[in-house]
Amino acid sequence: MKPLKFIFIIFFANIFCDNSIEREMRESSICENNDPVRDVAFVRIGRYNGYTDKGSEYQKTYLVSRYAKTTWMNAKTYCKSFDLDLVSFETLTEVYNFIDMAKENSFVKSLGGVHMLVDGMTPTPNTTTEWYWTNTGTKVSFTLPWQEGEPNFLNNGEYCLALSAHEVSTLGFNDFPCDVGLSPFVCQRADFYVPLRAN
Repeated sequence: MKPLKFIFIIFFANIFCDNSIEREMRESSICENNDPVRDVAFVRIGRYNGYTDKGSEYQKTYLVSRYAKTTWMNAKTYCKSFDLDLVSFETLTEVYNFIDMAKENSFVKSLGGVHMLVDGMTPTPNTTTEWYWTNTGTKVSFTLPWQEGEPNFLNNGEYCLALSAHEVSTLGFNDFPCDVGLSPFVCQRADFYVPLRAN
């Protein structure tokens, strides 16, 4: 990005954050983090508060890339550059809550038929159960709600994970190439995590 464009984005975002439409812009993510660059780069899908399978409380915010479309491998790096992670899910309840939020989000709806890249990778082609969250190295502890006919390991090259749909109303998981294709992606910000106390 040229320096002039970068300065314009920061100036533009600061104007929005300082005027009377701040509340409206917060609802769609602008001004959410007091980080003008991040707020222009992402649209807030929503926030989730829940418990892990082991009983630890956590909260996270979901952000979808506003303009950037990239490969799965580059999406992880892009999220990290904003102190975020490519989104992963602690429980099936969280997955369904995220899908419901995405279905209601006007920006996600505007994407139409879409693949949104999320964390997740498998070493085993065509499996529905051998998936891992790469952010933590942990195995997915529940069965993902797959799109019909997925995973299909198309062209022997789909080791990564995306949420896909011809229409947003039918979002489900899909195995996806790790290093080809340009797609929007979902990052997460960990708002808090409260480990379960040992007795």
